[in-house]
Amino acid sequence: MDATTLDQVRTVVREISTAAKALRLYPPSSPMPRQSAASAANALSEYLSVAPVLSLGVVKEGFEFAGEDLGLSGLGAGDLSGLLQSHGVAELSFLPGCTTEELIAFLAAALSPPEEILEAGGLAAVMAGTGVQRVSISEVALTVAEDTMPAEDQDIDQFLRELASDSSAFGAWLAAAVENDPAAVEESLLELSTVVGDAGRPALVESLADAFRDHEETRDTLLSLALGSGETRELVADLFPRLGVEDVASSVCASSYGRNMMSLSTALTELPIADRFGPIMAQVREMLPEYGHTDREQGFLEHMIEVKRVREEEDALTAVDPSYQEMAEEARVTREEMDSMLAEIGGSKDESFRVAARTLLSLLDQQRDFALYCRTLDTLAAMVPRLISAGDLDTAREVLEELSMREQRADQPWPELTDHLRSAMSTATDGTSMASLIESVAKDPSRSADARKIVQAGGDRAPTLLVKEALGAKDGSLDVAEQILGRRMNDVLPALAPRVQWFQVSSLVRRLSDNGDKRSMEALESLAERSDAQSRREVATRRGHTTNPATLRMLERLLRDPAPEVCIAAARALSRCGHSDAGAILAGRLKAIDVDGKDFMLAKELINALAAVPDEDATAGLERLAGRRALIKRGHFAEVQALARDALKAQRKAGGA
Repeated sequence: MDATTLDQVRTVVREISTAAKALRLYPPSSPMPRQSAASAANALSEYLSVAPVLSLGVVKEGFEFAGEDLGLSGLGAGDLSGLLQSHGVAELSFLPGCTTEELIAFLAAALSPPEEILEAGGLAAVMAGTGVQRVSISEVALTVAEDTMPAEDQDIDQFLRELASDSSAFGAWLAAAVENDPAAVEESLLELSTVVGDAGRPALVESLADAFRDHEETRDTLLSLALGSGETRELVADLFPRLGVEDVASSVCASSYGRNMMSLSTALTELPIADRFGPIMAQVREMLPEYGHTDREQGFLEHMIEVKRVREEEDALTAVDPSYQEMAEEARVTREEMDSMLAEIGGSKDESFRVAARTLLSLLDQQRDFALYCRTLDTLAAMVPRLISAGDLDTAREVLEELSMREQRADQPWPELTDHLRSAMSTATDGTSMASLIESVAKDPSRSADARKIVQAGGDRAPTLLVKEALGAKDGSLDVAEQILGRRMNDVLPALAPRVQWFQVSSLVRRLSDNGDKRSMEALESLAERSDAQSRREVATRRGHTTNPATLRMLERLLRDPAPEVCIAAARALSRCGHSDAGAILAGRLKAIDVDGKDFMLAKELINALAAVPDEDATAGLERLAGRRALIKRGHFAEVQALARDALKAQRKAGGA
């Protein structure tokens, strides 16, 4: 075939594949797919100016032209051919005059789900309905080569035994199974092996060998089974002695394992061909150039096979040369010695930080250049978090006090110095420093006074950072923060409430509830009205531990929240808050919802909550549900009644009303 013609056809296929990709990403009216389709139409027009028609065969992962594979599977053509195969297209033809609009309509139909196209009468019918006249398709014609289904009165096991011994029927069945449901092939072969038993196994293996030779589409699947670890490995392995050397070599090279040398080396070393490895490998060497593999690739294959065929473990160096063992014994370090060295290293490192900080403080006042002064100041500020983390609060406090004193004095002739000093102290008391402070005071509460001075030196921002770090840390950290801040904690918490994340709300609610002052209660109200359901749920969960009237009002409001998880949390909180009006609130809410229909899940939670409330209102609400009567029991009527009766029993057992 003329090389120029073949190149023109490849160009057309590439352009059409590009247009299909663009249509996947953009609607047909967008500029991108229209430009791609116009480019494909131009390429088609150029080819069809000298030919009456362009016919392409749709094959696995690509297209054929005049019986020759175009070799474009890796350039997008494989996706397009897969689309067409899903619609049952075997051949695709383009006629002169094919326009951009027709190409877009054809590709849009091909990109539609196959089941929708099938319901509309098939791809050809859809194309005709959208005005596509110069693109035609030939659909796959499926014919039954041989009836391989058992008769109605035939024993199924007998049928399977006959199938296993009939190589022609077995090959047709296996090819169809690989094409339509490759995942079920292994299970089917195991079933066949079980049915035929030991007596019929040789005939089954012979049929497998014939199918391997006669049906190329089965080879990849059978090779995978032979290389796998499943129960079929032994069965499939028995077919290889029945294959010739050339059959094995050509099938492995042409399979998916032959695409790269790493996979090919695995196949050649793992397949059950050890007794004929030499002749098969020689045949593979001859075939590699035919499949486009270079001498360099062949060298890599030889190396990988050599590596993978080495099965023996190498002796340890200590066994080969005793001197290695002697050196290892002399270099052995005990756990106690290691701990001692680590402690010494850690102590020397902490001491070096301490000395470095004091040295930088002494150098600070000696600087006469503003840029050098600022650089020294920034270095000193960056050391404070390291000092606090190391537990050296004394040096950290000393550094901050010195910086604060210089900020108040500021006798150098630099107008920007005050702002830079404040910025340095802010850097020195960042979130990392506050987290380390909490950890240090938690370990040694006597350091709370030093920690307080460090927070004070950090200005107005430091207390907020301290509480924020405490909210995000483990339980008990808020108590440590309060130990450091004292009464100032009550001022920080309400101000911080609007900025906390939902997973920090629980700790904050507990602390604000304990405070009970006006600002704290206002902050709680704002948390209960936040837009995210997680925060409102945390408020409801935590408020259930208090019994004041404000808590009851808030839980009653949250019980009507639009988010189901918030309502459930509020119901559970009311059941354990111990307030005398909790039962009436829960029973009233239960009465207001559609317990048998859309609100059934919430109703279950409310019934469970009422079961835990030992008062008359709760009992009355449950008895009302348990005693309902209806001619037609719709929805969850019976389930609600059963739940209410169980709740009454649980309430009585717990000593309720």
